[in-house]
Amino acid sequence: MSSTDNQSQKHHNNFLTTQEAANILDVSVPTIYNYIKDNKLKPVYNDKWRIDKTLLFRPEDIERIALENNKPGLSRGDVAERLNVHPSTVTSYFNQGILKYFIQEYKGRELHFVTEDELDSFIRNNEKSRKKKKKKFFNKKLGVYLFQKLYNKNLKEYARIMELKGDQCKVTTEQGRVLTLSEILSEGYELIDTDVIQRKNYITKKGYATFSFKKPHYVNSPILNVIDLFYKNLGLQNMRINTDNDLISIEVKPTIIMVDHISLFESEISLMKQYCNVGEVTVRHNKILIESNLEPLLVHVPKSIKKLIIKSANEKGITIEDYVTSVLEEKFEVDNLEE
Repeated sequence: MSSTDNQSQKHHNNFLTTQEAANILDVSVPTIYNYIKDNKLKPVYNDKWRIDKTLLFRPEDIERIALENNKPGLSRGDVAERLNVHPSTVTSYFNQGILKYFIQEYKGRELHFVTEDELDSFIRNNEKSRKKKKKKFFNKKLGVYLFQKLYNKNLKEYARIMELKGDQCKVTTEQGRVLTLSEILSEGYELIDTDVIQRKNYITKKGYATFSFKKPHYVNSPILNVIDLFYKNLGLQNMRINTDNDLISIEVKPTIIMVDHISLFESEISLMKQYCNVGEVTVRHNKILIESNLEPLLVHVPKSIKKLIIKSANEKGITIEDYVTSVLEEKFEVDNLEE
């Protein structure tokens, strides 16, 4: 045997082959490659160098994954990934008592876990309500959205959709009459600003600015004019609206609203500033700037720290950004910084 072969055999003895790793983890070889693709597992060599046509793995890395696969349940990060929400949202589910969990020691720490059955039950019980919540403020089939205006040319009178539940609409006129959508249309009213329902480009900037308004009872309220501005400039894809009794909660992506004469919108701007809970509203010439409360934070850390952050994020099944945010939230006892 040549010296090169001896060296290769020595390396082989120190590490595990792809098949050996699969056998230890009781998974298939393709699953091992999926672990690599998902950055859950890294071979000893990042290049294409192999021994006997196999990748090599450190025993401690395989042991780590074996421990992860033997977790007593789904961690907070696992649940967040399955529900496609931020980990802090999962914590709020725990605190509200709507998602049952148990606490058990794992890798030397007391952690929260959820069983597969509990998560499946949570998804079944909440999926319908979550879907309704997403679509609560518009109906693409009818081509209408909450607080949309209608106008009667003969009467020179406006009306608005003040309630929207599925296919059921309640429309209120300037005179205070309440009719269904079909009734109001039969009287000669026409929907306006119908282009809002058309899809606009999604705003990729991080976070949302949030507003909470008291629900007005008349159709010409300045509050509804503010909502009109949001609709026209952001579209349905970049905002969320929820109504609860007499409160309207609105989340909008960071944006710039262009207006021709800023002095004509002083009332609307004042209301935006007054009722903005998260984020900031500022005015620049003929622009209304709406920002979230998220700020970029550039930090240079040692390579070893970066590796630990990446490893911890991978273990929790979340992005590096979400992991760092959750650590900072816990450190400073602040929840829901991003949501």
